[in-house]
Amino acid sequence: MKTIKIDVEFEDLDAGGVVYHPNYIKLCERARNRWLSEFGITFSGLKSDDVALAIRSIKADYLRPVVHDAVNIKMSILNQTEKSFSVLHQIYPISSQNKAPHFTAEITLVAANFSTGKSCPLPITVTAFLSQQQKEGVS
Repeated sequence: MKTIKIDVEFEDLDAGGVVYHPNYIKLCERARNRWLSEFGITFSGLKSDDVALAIRSIKADYLRPVVHDAVNIKMSILNQTEKSFSVLHQIYPISSQNKAPHFTAEITLVAANFSTGKSCPLPITVTAFLSQQQKEGVS
């Protein structure tokens, strides 16, 4: 499991001072993009290959509110196909004494060709990343 620290910004909050519900997904996106970029996978690099990683589905569970604080987002690869992969995201506020996640989401990403908009096989850089995660026991 990979852990990335993300700062919750004021703009992520609603009027009640907790993370606004769609922004939990944005926090997951920030963490996943940092994880991929550590392996050299970037939006611009994928775009130059005419490929995007598009969200196909999200299964989210809002368990406890997250406030203006730093969070640890733990991620692991759940499964992979020729054209897609799924990542489990778990958000834990750093200051929380609770050992259970405050939010979880299973997000499935699919490779899509920018030019045609149709699904395509995952780029070799992504399959190499997924393979390395399995070898390291991150998935």
